[in-house]
Amino acid sequence: MRATDIIEVLKTDKLKDLSTASMMKVVTSAMLRIFTLSGAAKGYDKQQLKEEIGIFSSTLLSDLRNEFSELHSGEIGYAFMCGLKGDFQEKTFGLNYKTFYTWLSCYYFSPERAEAINNAKRLSASRQIAPTSSLTEYEKEEIIKNNIQASYQLFLAGPYQASAGTMGSVIAEHYNIQDLGGAMKRYLVRVGKMNISETVGGFFIRMKKQSVKNIFENERD
Repeated sequence: MRATDIIEVLKTDKLKDLSTASMMKVVTSAMLRIFTLSGAAKGYDKQQLKEEIGIFSSTLLSDLRNEFSELHSGEIGYAFMCGLKGDFQEKTFGLNYKTFYTWLSCYYFSPERAEAINNAKRLSASRQIAPTSSLTEYEKEEIIKNNIQASYQLFLAGPYQASAGTMGSVIAEHYNIQDLGGAMKRYLVRVGKMNISETVGGFFIRMKKQSVKNIFENERD
């Protein structure tokens, strides 16, 4: 389970914004996938499996409304997959209501999800520039710096282990590092943080190898 992956599923609709029928469809589809991938579906005929999943899903809907209302639709399937892969410490036995509830609970209160939510908020805030606002040069630079640091934090949260020969462009694509218009690179080169021949992804790799947590930590206003 990785914060970088969770950020992607956080982009889907919140369950509380969906109709009951749509919520039911999300849950049943996610459960069916788990039954199929685990091989458990082989023990049922088609109608029996449909009825079994229907019972689990309808029971779980109440929990989703009352206890996990802030979940996004994409998080349901992701949580179930994490459970199937053994990412949670809690022991479960077979695919039943208790198992699916346990997986949702473990995921919902996980530190990885909390980290993903915080990183998503930071990244969103750094990109919110009102088109009609008149910004000073200092304010523009602060926005760029915040965007750089937020992108770097997402990079640090990822599992990727880069080698010295890894291309920065590949890293940028892997971590969705968006340097629209090249603003981040221009700023980093201008303030002497990176070489003009580097990519932002390559620069992030170098900073990580130097155990840098905050790119602008030692700067003074």
